[in-house]
Amino acid sequence: SLLAASSEANRVAQVRADEMARTGQFSHTLKENGTPGDTLDAYGVSYRGWGENIYKGSSDPVRAVDAWMNSSGHRANILNANYTHLGIGKATDAQGSTIHVQIFLTK
Repeated sequence: SLLAASSEANRVAQVRADEMARTGQFSHTLKENGTPGDTLDAYGVSYRGWGENIYKGSSDPVRAVDAWMNSSGHRANILNANYTHLGIGKATDAQGSTIHVQIFLTK
């Protein structure tokens, strides 16, 4: 089924992309914002489940999605029928690489 856009998930995805770009981290667990669940909680987002996909490289979102679809874990997030909402964020790090973040929510 189609995922609904979520302004709350967009905000969390952007916060996470910005932190990765600013600090040089590329991880699902960040020093300032912890896990995606920690970030969702800090921003008061209501959810029953969450997932996160991250990609670092090209600024082209098609390349990011292609990379995710060619990775079993990332593909599983994209195709997970339990997720109902999606948020996206992107930021550019000091080396010029783009970090794309998808946050999936089950509401």
